[in-house]
Amino acid sequence: MQSQSCPFDQVSIDKNSGYVYLLSPLDYEDGINELYCVVTIRDSGYPEKANQADLVVSIIDINDNKPICFPSACVVYIAEDSMIGDIVFSLPCNDSDTANLQYFIESDFFTITSTGNLVLHMSLDFETKRFHFLSIHISDERFVTHSTVRVIVDSLFSIDSDKSLFLLSDIDYESQHEYLSQIEVLI
Repeated sequence: MQSQSCPFDQVSIDKNSGYVYLLSPLDYEDGINELYCVVTIRDSGYPEKANQADLVVSIIDINDNKPICFPSACVVYIAEDSMIGDIVFSLPCNDSDTANLQYFIESDFFTITSTGNLVLHMSLDFETKRFHFLSIHISDERFVTHSTVRVIVDSLFSIDSDKSLFLLSDIDYESQHEYLSQIEVLI
């Protein structure tokens, strides 16, 4: 636990009422979780009398940050002959408030593990369904983040080949989207 001396640009004390006010927000993730102030109280008598008191402001952590995932959108190519249980893609996410993230997906063909691994759940068939559009929801029990994964089943892509991954942020999304839409229409 780190403590900081009273920063008067963050804390103000009303000299008449004694109320303590925050002048700027405090954030637990900034590494300071306690402010320590010495307050001097003076009367208006003659001779003036004074006393000091300690004021401790404890900063309590709340869930005020949403999970962040990279990439937030991507295209993954997978071989038609991939095995059930194969990891198709790993979605690294983090949250500065908690390590307890929950991953959710609605799909008959894929599941997602508690660590963000997209796993093949059902055999793939290029002729039946080539494109899978997946929306992965990541929750820290307060905020929900979404990551979009487009899985393309490729009959020519060998299981021995390296898995291909394209981040939509790394390519021209509009031209990729148009190209992939044309492929869908042709198939």
